[in-house]
Amino acid sequence: AQDRLDESAEGPSVRDRHLAWMLELAEAARARLSGPEQAVCLAKLDAESENFLAAHRWCDHAAAGAQSGLRLMFSLKLYLFNRGLLGPLRRGVLDALARPGAEPRDIHRCRALQTAGQAGLFTGRPAEARTHFEEALSIARELDDPGRAASILQTLGMTFGALGDRLAARRCLQEALDLAQSRGDRREHAAALNAFAQWHRLDGAPDTAEPLYAKALQLTRELGDYENTAVALLNLALLALGRAAPDAAVPLLREALTLSEAIGSRLATANGLAVASGVAASLRDWKPAAWFAGAAATQMHRTGMQLDAADAIILEPLVTQTRQALTAADYAAGEAQGQAASDADALDAAQRWLLSR
Repeated sequence: AQDRLDESAEGPSVRDRHLAWMLELAEAARARLSGPEQAVCLAKLDAESENFLAAHRWCDHAAAGAQSGLRLMFSLKLYLFNRGLLGPLRRGVLDALARPGAEPRDIHRCRALQTAGQAGLFTGRPAEARTHFEEALSIARELDDPGRAASILQTLGMTFGALGDRLAARRCLQEALDLAQSRGDRREHAAALNAFAQWHRLDGAPDTAEPLYAKALQLTRELGDYENTAVALLNLALLALGRAAPDAAVPLLREALTLSEAIGSRLATANGLAVASGVAASLRDWKPAAWFAGAAATQMHRTGMQLDAADAIILEPLVTQTRQALTAADYAAGEAQGQAASDADALDAAQRWLLSR
């Protein structure tokens, strides 16, 4: 069919219309990707993944392809994050930003730069992320767009935290929180609360972090946002682990995994399995801890994601304890079994283990 299309001389016009259609679909879907229609919308986009890839490639040739490419990658960001496709997201948005015609400092470039920064941050490239976020923030301020600035500041603050600049991180996160609150944007308010809570947890202030996580959880529940509700629950579970209270983490983790399974979120699943390993280790249930550590490692590898620094401080010592508690052979066997498990089997194993506690 592709060959016949090329022979017909109608290929460019058909592909232009295809790009316009896919861009319209992606932009319409984006607003539904963080609310009660999340699961249905994600499944619809799954069915169109090859079409989106074709549309992205055609942006190299289409009239106004540079602007279309920037819009397309921004619109697909939440979908690609949810499905753990951080590598393709990063490559795609960097391609879009590099196209001739993508240079104007408008809202489309601003959003794409923020997307590139997020992809860099969550794949362990904070220096790269900082460059993208700072240009995006500069454009947002030029455009007098406080909503976009608040969103960028939140992730820029996380980036400074990853780079070890605690004061710059706090400054950005406080401004992000103030802007989100003043605008009454519940989604950005929840994201800023979660990011600021992470900073406080990393700063050794769990009692300050807890009410911020709790408020973020309340807001994401009100929005019907399963993904970010799972994130807030996992952060509260990690807070419990940090306080050596694994029993309190169990119901939080169970709900987080249930929500991540409902929408097929690979990122929430990967984090959830890492937390499951930590809970098992805290309860001195060493073999499941090794199994979940292996499953989490596989998920992290598939998505390209790295643990947040605040999470790593709690979870990495628990993995070390597990290694020390088991013989080398037993740890290796459990880890290998977890690594070989499918997404569904790993989730099922974690839920069954949690129900037994």
